[in-house]
Amino acid sequence: MTAAPDEAAAPQRTLGARLAEIANFLAPTTVITALLIYFGAVYTDGRLAYYGIQLGLADLSTQDLVIYGTEAIFGPLALLLIAVVLALAGHAVVTWVLSDESRTTAGLLTAAGVALIGLLLTARAVLGLLVPAVYRNESTALTPLTLSVGPAMLAYAGWIAGQILTRDPHGRMHRWYMADQAGRVRRAAVVSIVVLALAGLFWATNRVAFTLGLNRSYDEAVDPRRAYQVVLDTREPLPALPEGVVEQRLTGAGEDGFGYRYRGFRLILESGGRLFLAPVTWTRDSRTWVIGYDNSVRLQVIPPPANLVPG
Repeated sequence: MTAAPDEAAAPQRTLGARLAEIANFLAPTTVITALLIYFGAVYTDGRLAYYGIQLGLADLSTQDLVIYGTEAIFGPLALLLIAVVLALAGHAVVTWVLSDESRTTAGLLTAAGVALIGLLLTARAVLGLLVPAVYRNESTALTPLTLSVGPAMLAYAGWIAGQILTRDPHGRMHRWYMADQAGRVRRAAVVSIVVLALAGLFWATNRVAFTLGLNRSYDEAVDPRRAYQVVLDTREPLPALPEGVVEQRLTGAGEDGFGYRYRGFRLILESGGRLFLAPVTWTRDSRTWVIGYDNSVRLQVIPPPANLVPG
């Protein structure tokens, strides 16, 4: 009488296991895609902000944001992987020190050194959080990085000291360390430090992505050869041309109706059926042009030299 329910339950467990596998596959993919979209938006925001363009005006597609996000996150991800490798190498050394009780002094000195570095980094993070001018004037994402690393190093120093000081299973330190209340405190501390580390990494990547976009626009403005210059043909003349843009009347335009040609524009972005253009000789006093990209305009793109193509 009990075999039937078991047999009926078996397909359900199999289906549940399959659904769990699908969820485990989709969830990380969804998170990664969301991160790429977000950092792509931040990168593009920095790139457009240099020209005084709000991100919402660009109306970028999700595919565009994912592509830009890949460009923005590649550098920080490579640095993170290098940091993880170095951390694992350091942990291997610490594990070797802790493996022999004769190295107790070396282990405690290591814990003290890690704690000192973690304390200094944490103090720097607090300074950047409490004094906005410090964060605004730093050239790198030092505040979020120290916020991520400093508390983690303090916790790691505590773990090293705990491994040494609780080696005696009958000692008071060991009993206190293994007590339920101390365990709850450790778990709460671990959760808090993980949240701080993730928040710091997210904040740092956000800052780096915006700065990368801003720097790319700055490089193009300083060296016009890095920009994608365009030759723009229109049916109607453009009013109030910016400095550096030259108008040429086209004779014998024919049936296409394009009677005016303009040289001296650079292409910032094409999105949502619009061209975002700026003069090649861009200054902070220049204006950005937004022109509908339809059958009333014709565009020729002049790429930069191969050795100056942004990469």
